[in-house]
Order: sequence, then C-alpha cells, then structure tokens
Amino acid sequence: RKVEFPLSWPRSANIEKFKSFGTNNTKEGDLVPSEDENDRAQNSMIEESTLLMKFCSISPDYTLDSCDSIEEDLPFELTEEQRNIIVFPRSTFVLGRSGTGKTTVLTTKMIRNEKMHHVALKRVYGPYFNASESSESAVEIKIPVLRQLFVTLSPGLCKEIKHHVSCFKRSLGEIGSVDADIEDATNSFSDLPSHLYPLVITFRKFLLMLDLTLGNSYIKRFSDLKKEVTYERFDSIYWPRFNLQLIKKLDSYLVFTEIMSHIKGGIKEAEIGKLSRDDYCTLSESRASSSLSMKTRETIYDIFQDYEKMKMKKGEFDMADIVLDLHQRLRTEKYKGDLMNFVFIDEVQDLTVAQIALFKHICRNVEDGFVFCGDTAQTIGRGIDFRFQ
Repeated sequence: RKVEFPLSWPRSANIEKFKSFGTNNTKEGDLVPSEDENDRAQNSMIEESTLLMKFCSISPDYTLDSCDSIEEDLPFELTEEQRNIIVFPRSTFVLGRSGTGKTTVLTTKMIRNEKMHHVALKRVYGPYFNASESSESAVEIKIPVLRQLFVTLSPGLCKEIKHHVSCFKRSLGEIGSVDADIEDATNSFSDLPSHLYPLVITFRKFLLMLDLTLGNSYIKRFSDLKKEVTYERFDSIYWPRFNLQLIKKLDSYLVFTEIMSHIKGGIKEAEIGKLSRDDYCTLSESRASSSLSMKTRETIYDIFQDYEKMKMKKGEFDMADIVLDLHQRLRTEKYKGDLMNFVFIDEVQDLTVAQIALFKHICRNVEDGFVFCGDTAQTIGRGIDFRFQ
C-alpha cells in the first residue's frame, strides 16, 4: 500500500501560503473570545513560520528504511544551523528573528521524535505494528506512548501545525485527524488517548486543561467566562475609572504590563503570590522596568490595588489570576495528569515567567525535554515584558 509523504517546494509569491484564521472562527478552547486586534501580526507570523508542503506517494518500505538516516528523514528543506538544532539532544532555547525558521525547527524536531519512536516500536513489536490500531494484545503488552506537547499563543499557527501533524500521521498509515479529535477529547491532561499525541494546543487551551486536571477549577468559579480582563478591557473599562491624579502622567499599557509581568507575573510571584508594595518598589535596577522611579512605582502600585478591588467587585479575572491560582494548587496537591516526554513552546517571549514556570509540572525531563523558541524583537502578547538575558 502506498502512503503520502511530504515533499517541500520553493516558496513563491504566486502561491497562497496560508489561510487567514480569524479569532472568531477558532474552536481552540480559548477561555474567552480574544479581543486583540493583532490578526495582521499573527498572520504574518504564520506566513513566515510555516512551510508549504506537497505530498507524493511512496512505498511504506521507504518510510521505514529512511528513518534510520537523519539526512533522509527530515521532511523539510533545512539550513545547516537548523539541522544542528534539530538533532541536538538537550533542552534548548532557540532565539531568532521572524522568518528565520524557528517554528520549522520545532515542528521538524517533534516529527523526527515521532518517527524514531514509531520505528522503534515496529522493531520491538513486529513489522506489522500500527500505532493507530488498538487491540486486546496491544493493551496487554502496554505499548509505550510518546507524549509530546506543542504550545503556541496563536490559534492560526496552532491550526497550521496540527494540519502538518495530521499529514505526517497519515504518512505512517494512521487513521484519524488530530484536528477533528482534539476539541472534544482534551478537557484535561488525565489519561489522554494515545492517538491525540503529539498534542498541539494554544497556551489558553493549556491553561484550561491544567485547570481542569487539578480539580477545584478556578475557571468554573465564573459563570461568564467573557469576564476576563484583557488589555483592551483594562484600557476601555477600568482605566477611565481610576483616580485622575494617579493616571494623568502614566500610560495604560505601561501600567497593565507592570501589573501582569512584574507585580503578578514573575518567578517570585509564582512561588508566593503577588508582590508586596515594598518588593515591587525596590525591584533590582537590572529588571526591565529599571527606568521607572520609586515614586512612579508607588503610583503604579496604588493603581494596581484599585484595579484589584474593582475587578473583584465586578466578578472578573485576568490571565495572571488563573496562573497564580494554578501555582497555588500545584504547591498543595500533586499533579496527576499525563507527564510529557517533550515540550515545545513557540513564541516564548509572549509569556510571563510565571506562565513558563507551569510547564515544569507536566514534564520532569528538564535536561532533555524542553525546546523554547523566541523572537528577541517581536511580541504580540499584551501586558508581557519578557526579556532574554
């Protein structure tokens, strides 16, 4: 039987490179519908990050034999630098500007792991092994599952990566679509069906799944999930209601960023909760907010306290509230969901340090199991003040 296998072609301005997936069309499990107006930036990121692929029919024997060779196995055209990153066996930070192929590296590294695992299973359990088939004998011998997680902020990019994963799985003769199965089957990380791996989700979906995995869900405490405070809501609803004397010399985006990334979003905050006034006002000068004077920080903290009171009165929450609550629950109860073998995080610069710290609970393979990709010059996340050092 013949199967489909990816074959790259040169990029061309005459070929449609991606579909524009608006935020209203996605069913990726967002906590709330996104209010960001960053479609153009996200679409540009998708265009520059994903690859065009076509498929040709080849024999199954080739797909097995070629897996023994890294040179033949890699499905995309790669530079020598990209190839070195893909075969590097340890946890890695990959930094690069837009269009340098960071997402290509992540996707290829993940697919390469899948093919190596698939070949190993065939060798151990026989030449007729098919990972997509479940039988009583397969259950009895407990065939190992490779659990890989790919996380990105962009719903459009997530959809593109899931499409590539589906094409790859079909090339191995597996039946079923990641795109079709993932929405209804992934409410938590507990006992996920093996055919859903590699799991490709947005960061919002990751938070939702982790929240439901731990029990005593924070999200379920809110009857209306549209009450998440994004920057747009902060700027239009909250900012005009703050004391004019406090905000007259400040920018709403600066204040929102300080609250989300520093007062509620740092590594210390992940361990102890929100920063106290003294801790925030005496931040080291090496921090990203070093240009702010002590007086300005005092004023920002006053606004933060007013914001928290107003938010609680309205019965609303922000992303940082969810993250801090997850950290608090993880300190008091053990994570009981599936443990990942490998975690791939794209556009890491759009996450706070407290958000990144959540991944250590679902993957214990610290030395070899993490690949982070980031752009030192591009940020689409609102309220994020991430810096590479």
